[in-house]
Amino acid sequence: MSATFNISGAPIELLDIPQLLALHNLMYKFDPFILDTFFPNRAAFAAKEVPIADLKTISPLAPFVAPLLKGQPIQDQAVANAKFVKPAYLKPSQTITPASSYDTALINMLRANGVIATGAGRISDADALLIDQIQKFNSNRESIDNRKILMAVECLITGKMVFASDTFPVYTVDYGRDAACNFTPTNEWNTAGATVVEDIEAMMQISVDKGGVLPSLILTTGKVFNAMYNDAGFKARFVTPQAGIAVPITPAFTRTNGAQYRGMIDGLQIWTYDAVYQDATGSKRYIPADYFGMISDTNGTVAQCAIQHLDVFGQPLEYYDYIVESKDPSSITLLCDSSPLVAPSNKNGVVGGTGFVTL
Repeated sequence: MSATFNISGAPIELLDIPQLLALHNLMYKFDPFILDTFFPNRAAFAAKEVPIADLKTISPLAPFVAPLLKGQPIQDQAVANAKFVKPAYLKPSQTITPASSYDTALINMLRANGVIATGAGRISDADALLIDQIQKFNSNRESIDNRKILMAVECLITGKMVFASDTFPVYTVDYGRDAACNFTPTNEWNTAGATVVEDIEAMMQISVDKGGVLPSLILTTGKVFNAMYNDAGFKARFVTPQAGIAVPITPAFTRTNGAQYRGMIDGLQIWTYDAVYQDATGSKRYIPADYFGMISDTNGTVAQCAIQHLDVFGQPLEYYDYIVESKDPSSITLLCDSSPLVAPSNKNGVVGGTGFVTL
């Protein structure tokens, strides 16, 4: 059923949330690599905090949550005092106005599905409003998905997450990763004196010592991968002995639209991730270009907490979309609430860091 609004004394029909969701599922292609690979578990809690003890873990977690006092995050407490973690709360909001620019693929899909009038004539004011509604519904959902990926990447790379904005108190969730897991090579891998194989072996030993298990996956970027692959010591160890027998690693052009599987060495899958996203300042990378990590923890959790809206009574929904009409000021606003938190399974399950190549 469509949603009807009165604009300038005339009824205008927009799409309701189920209709918007159906179109969104046809259009939006979300890259789940980071979340599905490293945080495959899902948990829901009808509360405003995540009970860490209820998550699937293989080692004690030590999350440290900042008090409400801005800029004073708790950095060190005993594990016994860290039982609950406050998740982020996301609420992107956009006002629906008649669209002045159009995604032609969206227009063609809407016409093909009978959502807007067919033909090559002028798009009506009502259809322009509906098109903007669809575009902003997609934008709200995409902004939440991007934020969850950024949270997951920050947790993966640093072992902690910092939540902050102009309207949100600053606090830090710190899972207590051992400082020894933060590894930077003495010599960058694209400079003279690089010791790629020795550095990898050192990181593997740290993973065993601090995380209790060998890594199973390498996550890095195209720039670091190329430096590793071109290193003489690395080639002598992993490439030359396989000549004529197998191809353990396949060189390829670096792609920025998602993860790339680059091959396997000694049971370690190698993945590069050079995907980018857009924010108000322009294009940014999810993972720093000089990052290299050896990962044993691929069993983390994405937890969802209560939506703080009376219409859903605190249900732990992944998304809650709704439309608000206001007479003063006059507007139709599309919103989407979500309260996610990502948590590792093994706080020392990642060894690595930045500084592996000169940029």
